[in-house]
Amino acid sequence: MESNNDAIKLSQKVEKDWLHLRPFVCDGNPFNCQVFIVGFNPATTIENSKFTDFFSDGVFDKEKFTAIYQSARTEQRKKAGKDENKLSKTRKGIDFISTHLEKEGIKTLETNVYFKPTSKAKELKKEDRNANQFLELLSLFKSSGNPKVIFIHGGKTLKTFVKMLKLEGDFEVKSESIGTHTFKLNNQNVTLLWTYHLSFQKMATEEMRKKVVDTIKKSVMNPVS
Repeated sequence: MESNNDAIKLSQKVEKDWLHLRPFVCDGNPFNCQVFIVGFNPATTIENSKFTDFFSDGVFDKEKFTAIYQSARTEQRKKAGKDENKLSKTRKGIDFISTHLEKEGIKTLETNVYFKPTSKAKELKKEDRNANQFLELLSLFKSSGNPKVIFIHGGKTLKTFVKMLKLEGDFEVKSESIGTHTFKLNNQNVTLLWTYHLSFQKMATEEMRKKVVDTIKKSVMNPVS
């Protein structure tokens, strides 16, 4: 289990370096999350907000974040002349996976290899592609025993993740399949799973989303020793 010291370190890191970024989203205590769902970078900028508006005393207020996030997204889409209420395939996929896992008692944490929000990944500036931020987040979970599983969606994200952690192996992304690899993180075995991006048409089917949920669930329940 995580120590109070871990929560203090995380809060200090947020206050010092991540106050205007989005390092993660979860429901409650991040150290209880067995599964990390990892994308490239957040897509919606929330103006005039700080991460501490949602994260304080070691707890993330997902309900408060979701309300403000949806308002910000609606306003941005309205300005762009788009359907204000339409959810992206990516958001639908993440919500499907996290909701079904949490019904099984498996808590999830959404994060990204880069923490700076931009509406499109190509808008992310070179100076915002800071690998240390993501690596520091992972290191803060050392005492928690989590994550047990890291699920990555998107070939570009997978390539970046593999480079960051200097992993060796076959990391080919194949259509309608889930890649798997076991590696050491914080001196424990972690199962890495990956697919095409959740916005990919063949990933957006209920059948494929259920396949992802089932694979993650089995990996959490039957960890590699």
